[in-house]
Formats: sequence, structure tokens, C-alpha cells
Amino acid sequence: DEFGQLYFGRCFSYGHGTEIIGEKAFHWLLRSAEQGNLRALNNIGEMYRFGDGFEKDEQQAVIWYKKAAKHGHQDSIKALEYMGIEM
Repeated sequence: DEFGQLYFGRCFSYGHGTEIIGEKAFHWLLRSAEQGNLRALNNIGEMYRFGDGFEKDEQQAVIWYKKAAKHGHQDSIKALEYMGIEM
């Protein structure tokens, strides 16, 4: 389910119980995000924003943050505000 996929993605992203593997983190987070998990959408935005697992891409970060922010995800809204992006 989306929560298990989010959990796997975060484990690979932060190295909880495993080594940090950006590609696997992205894979599991994307699967969760495709099911509408707002935290997964935000985490993908973070990966793009900070270059976790691949090259930084602030435009992609904004796209993923906006997907979560439009549903009220506060961390995504704050990230967009910090980046100077209006909703």
C-alpha cells in the first residue's frame, strides 16, 4: 500500500536499516505518490531540491511541492514559500 511504499522510500532515502540508495528511494516514493500520498510527493520534491539521489533540479522540486501543497500539505507549502514561489 501507499504507506508501506512511503516507508521503504524513506528507509532508502535516510539509510534507516539499509544503506542510502537514491534510486530505490525514488522508486518507492514515486509508487506511493502515484497513489496520492502527500508526504511522498513532498519527499520527492525534497530529493529534487537538494539533489538527494540525483542532480538538483529546482524546477522539478517546485512541480512536486505544488502537487502536495494544492492538497494542503504544510511542509510543501512552507518549502515553496522559502523558495519564493507563490501558489
